[in-house]
Amino acid sequence: MLIQSAKQPSDEKTVKLIIQDSIQQISQSGKIAAATSAGTAGTGALTWLEWIPSDIGKLATLIGLSLSLVLIYTHIKKYKREEEKHKLEMEILKKQAGL
Repeated sequence: MLIQSAKQPSDEKTVKLIIQDSIQQISQSGKIAAATSAGTAGTGALTWLEWIPSDIGKLATLIGLSLSLVLIYTHIKKYKREEEKHKLEMEILKKQAGL
């Protein structure tokens, strides 16, 4: 009876969580960071060599730089979170060893 009266999570919320999780995984991927950096460097070099129009190259380089900054930010944030988690785990282990 209790199970029947419990609210089931709406499909909209679960889809939203799946999308958020996917975006977070993509933004923390090292392969994505490397591809973004390579793409930014490539468009900058191709613009400098005048193989692509300068307006397109400038726009692509600007987008690549902004994406690189976002990736750097998320990697730093992830590192800090993992460091905090490690400290808490070590503290818990020390307390358990003391008991």
